[in-house]
Amino acid sequence: MFANNSAAPVAGTLLLRRMTSLGGLASNFVMAMGGTAGVTLTGVFGCLVTAAGVILAQTADRSADAVLGITLTLWTSPFIAPVQLPAGDLYGGLLVATAVTMPSFCAFRTAVAPAINLGKSAAAGNLEAASGPAGLAVLPASPINMAALLNTAATAWMAVT
Repeated sequence: MFANNSAAPVAGTLLLRRMTSLGGLASNFVMAMGGTAGVTLTGVFGCLVTAAGVILAQTADRSADAVLGITLTLWTSPFIAPVQLPAGDLYGGLLVATAVTMPSFCAFRTAVAPAINLGKSAAAGNLEAASGPAGLAVLPASPINMAALLNTAATAWMAVT
């Protein structure tokens, strides 16, 4: 089920969603805004992370992007520098440090957190949807400790172009 009003991300916690890369050059981070517009956002970053936790690409702070305050539209944010993607599994990442109202993003959402990650674990490095670390104002240092991530049901749709 594709929901247009998924749960908003948790302030200050990196949200990660596994995706498969065919390789090639990527310049933008893309998400679909849900039914709740963001209000007074700070520290909004998109990133692309390897399964080993290395941050391959990231955006600058995009908290001033007007589209984050609009519902049901695409948010396209340029990476600081284009990146040549390896083929294989990568994670899209979203951080919203603080907000008066957190924006929501379109997602495939499960009612039970473990369902999307059934049979998977952070220790095995194969979670489909994960969160952590928490308490962030900016993206964490690279590499991210992928074994310390938490299971989440928030499966925000993310893409790179």
